[in-house]
Amino acid sequence: MRKQSNVGWILLFALVVMWILMIQIVPRFLPFDFKRVEVVGVSIHSDYLVHVLLFFALVLLVKFLHLKKKLSVLIIIMFLVAIIAEVIQIYIPQRTFNYFDLISNVFGVLLGFVFWIFGERVLNRKKVIKGYN
Repeated sequence: MRKQSNVGWILLFALVVMWILMIQIVPRFLPFDFKRVEVVGVSIHSDYLVHVLLFFALVLLVKFLHLKKKLSVLIIIMFLVAIIAEVIQIYIPQRTFNYFDLISNVFGVLLGFVFWIFGERVLNRKKVIKGYN
């Protein structure tokens, strides 16, 4: 039982490290500039939408790892990852810290967990209705 628990933490750590490295390194090689887009009547930099989608996707990847961890622990870890991913840019040459990127990261994590929790409730409700429980 102990080995299985450690494997979960190792998988989570590896995923987070790879994710942070990817979002720090890959943008250096992208040849385009993000344009402003209109979202719900507000003009925002499309880069912020990319941040939201990346962290939303990270939360879903963590969900599909089926880790035997408390949801509250995973939420705290993912919020810390969202913060660290932006703050670390202070120390990386040619990268800059941006409060709006940080907010977008955190919003992506929040949106991911809302989707996760809502999705589980809907699936559990369907199982009860169909008699699987």
